[in-house]
Amino acid sequence: MAFYRQWHTVASQGTFGLVVAVIGAGLLGLSGVWMVEQELVARGGESLALGATEVAGKLDAMLRERDGDIELLATAPQVRGSDAARIVEHLRAVQRAYPVYARLAVADRTGRVIASTDQAWIGRDVRDASWFQAVWHIPRVYAETVKKTSQAMARGQLQSVVFSAPIHGDLGAFHGVIMSEVDAGLWNQLVEETVKQFASQTQNFGTVRYRILDADGNLLLTLDDRDNLAINLRELGLPSAVKVATSRPGYVEETHRIRNVPVVTGYARMQGVRSLATLQWGVLVRADRANMLASIRNLLAKIVLVGTAGFVLMLGPIVWVKHSQHREQEKAARAQRLLRDRDAQLGAVVTHAIDGIISIDQAGCILSFNPAAEKLFGYSADEAMGRNVSMLMPEPYRSEHDGYLSAFLHTGVAKVIGQGREVVGRRRDGSIFPMDLGVSEMELDGQRCFTGIVRDITARKAAERNVQESEMRLRAVINGAMDAIVTMDEAGRICGWNPRAEEVFGWSERDAVGRDLAELIVPPSLREAHRVGLANYLATNAGPRLNQQVEITAIRRTAEEFPVELFIIPVKLEHTVLFSAFIRDISARKAMLKQLEEGAVYFRMLSELLPLSLFELNHEGQCVYRNRALDQLLEQGGVWPAGASPNLSWREWVCHEDRRQIDDAWAGLREGMVPISEECRLAAAGSALCWVQVSVWPLETDHGVRYLAVMEDITDRKRTAAHTMRLLRQGQFELRTATEAKHLAELLAYAYPDPSRTQLGLVELLVNGVEHGNLGISYQEKTALLEEGRLDDEVARRLALPIHASKRVRVAMDRSEKELRISIVDDGEGFDWAKYLNLDLANLVDSHGRGIAISKSLSFDRLEYRGCGNQVVAWTHLDHPGTDSDGRSEQAA
Repeated sequence: MAFYRQWHTVASQGTFGLVVAVIGAGLLGLSGVWMVEQELVARGGESLALGATEVAGKLDAMLRERDGDIELLATAPQVRGSDAARIVEHLRAVQRAYPVYARLAVADRTGRVIASTDQAWIGRDVRDASWFQAVWHIPRVYAETVKKTSQAMARGQLQSVVFSAPIHGDLGAFHGVIMSEVDAGLWNQLVEETVKQFASQTQNFGTVRYRILDADGNLLLTLDDRDNLAINLRELGLPSAVKVATSRPGYVEETHRIRNVPVVTGYARMQGVRSLATLQWGVLVRADRANMLASIRNLLAKIVLVGTAGFVLMLGPIVWVKHSQHREQEKAARAQRLLRDRDAQLGAVVTHAIDGIISIDQAGCILSFNPAAEKLFGYSADEAMGRNVSMLMPEPYRSEHDGYLSAFLHTGVAKVIGQGREVVGRRRDGSIFPMDLGVSEMELDGQRCFTGIVRDITARKAAERNVQESEMRLRAVINGAMDAIVTMDEAGRICGWNPRAEEVFGWSERDAVGRDLAELIVPPSLREAHRVGLANYLATNAGPRLNQQVEITAIRRTAEEFPVELFIIPVKLEHTVLFSAFIRDISARKAMLKQLEEGAVYFRMLSELLPLSLFELNHEGQCVYRNRALDQLLEQGGVWPAGASPNLSWREWVCHEDRRQIDDAWAGLREGMVPISEECRLAAAGSALCWVQVSVWPLETDHGVRYLAVMEDITDRKRTAAHTMRLLRQGQFELRTATEAKHLAELLAYAYPDPSRTQLGLVELLVNGVEHGNLGISYQEKTALLEEGRLDDEVARRLALPIHASKRVRVAMDRSEKELRISIVDDGEGFDWAKYLNLDLANLVDSHGRGIAISKSLSFDRLEYRGCGNQVVAWTHLDHPGTDSDGRSEQAA
């Protein structure tokens, strides 16, 4: 009602007063519209700056992933090897797993590409390429942008981004470079999807476009095809291009250079990754100012249109203007709510992130500590807030951290900030663990702050170790195989050649790999059939000689043809097929078979006349022939009564305690054709134990595999050895090698009541004297040598050194009526023996280190180390029951 009274008063003053009032109201409305426009532009500019920051963050994330990938690839065992085909296979597997890579390649130290997912690159000389030179001069990860030629600059100058990293050998020597390439399409797709998502959230901006600039201001990526791609926007003085290189994220109002219209541009700059400072691109996200203000300008047009309708209808338009202003205020409030929602979204991301996110001030005090960090380090946020972040670090990093931070604040030289690296962290319980750390810098209320993102990589490190160990085990199996293992590709070229293949065929791996298999090891008469069979398999996916064992003829380097057993397995990969052939030289077996078949009748006749116990077995282990000497031995040993001849499996002749040992040997003979030579006891029921030496050899015949065997009674020999050692009162011995130690342990064990258990302890103590004492091999060194399979080689190498030539292990044995004492002294410097006297649960998974504890608990009644640890003395009581000579001889196995 007050409004109507004021309106009536003005109207009563005449037309002039009414016009003045209307003009005043119009000016007031225009001022309000202008203020709203400025507010909308400011809010829109802040949103565009947030959009540019989001694009820069996703580009940084992409760089970090590719940087981590190339560094991990450079340490992969496949890439560090010399097998080009295997490297190519690994690179293609990586490309299939990560389709972001347009190309992967490995160059040797001379700059020649030896492996690539792009076949055209193999053999190319890249030693002058900047990515090769950079890594060759400074051995670290390097990245650069590859720009298009002037004729092909559609949607920006960027053609691709190339990453490279050095490949080092086991001793740190430079072996070559691995490179990966991500083309511009992927970068355009990443930026375009992010901008589209941003535009869908801000529907009042119209079309949102972007530009990506390099560090010099050149246009790398753009959504606008009308952009002049050959110009430098910073040199032209474009405000957003200048500010993105020198300022923190923000926005600026400027004029579009081509369309000559005002635009609002949000800008942000990438943080960069580690040493990849050259990839700190600038991100510009812009929208037309007119589109941003379209709604308020439509409102102004409506006000003017309604105002011309006359003074009579002024009340209606004024009310309508008020309502429209209210709507615009709601839009502004909605924009404010959008900003608050984005802040809340960021807070939710931090709260629910799987990585620990920690913020600190410039004094190193913790400002924020998200739930993932609580779980990672074991501290609650309340416990961590306000404390120095160095509490999360082990020494010496804890003491040095504040110095690093102070040096960065004064000099600006960063060692971790903006780079990211692998470090170690310390949990509340004091445990140390590996982690990835990325640190970024920001400014809040005029104070410099730092945010760190940490990720526990314990599982990844363990997985890497498992992969390396698996590769080592696979290589050890192939290199140690008794059969020749040859791998061929679908073109018939050799791509794998193990040491046994070198021995069988006479060609070294270097000579064989890459050669045509048919020309190298297939006789001339079979080469055409080989090629026809290969072509038939590639065409029909079927081969008559695959996945089965066949006998065939091969040819050596000397042109000698010889018989082999062949088993071929096709290995189907995604884009190719490999063939693994297992080849066994059966020349000796064939010759022996011929000789045995020719002399079979003579053997049967002769075996009945010989004093040796001979028998023959079929494939199931049933005795199909035995001579009279064996029948007599089995009758005397109590296996069966005189005159009986049960058709037993020969393993049932052995006593139960030794049955497993014989079963394992029989399985090895049947599966691997490994002859048997074992000592065991016969299954004598109620009679004295009978020791025998059993030897079994395989014999291939036209009717299958049969086995010839000899059994020798060694009971008296066992008793003689035990009785002789019991007569020994004092003895002194010297030894130098581990083999001598094992032989001496076997002999001395006969002097003890329980030779089998004592022999175990004697071997451990004597071998320790050689390896750890005289040769100085530490616990850690032996662990590594066992994992690498090089312990015997290293022992032989050290024994050959002049410094160890005169070193000996001296053994002294003294027997009294009640005990037997043995002293072992080596020429070493001793060791910390106390921690090895008892079993340590922490070392149970180690491959060694339990021999002393086992000797103390199982082999001797008392064991004592003296001096610095280079002398050990062990005592065994001789007053145990059942220690007569017969008892000892029966335990001598």
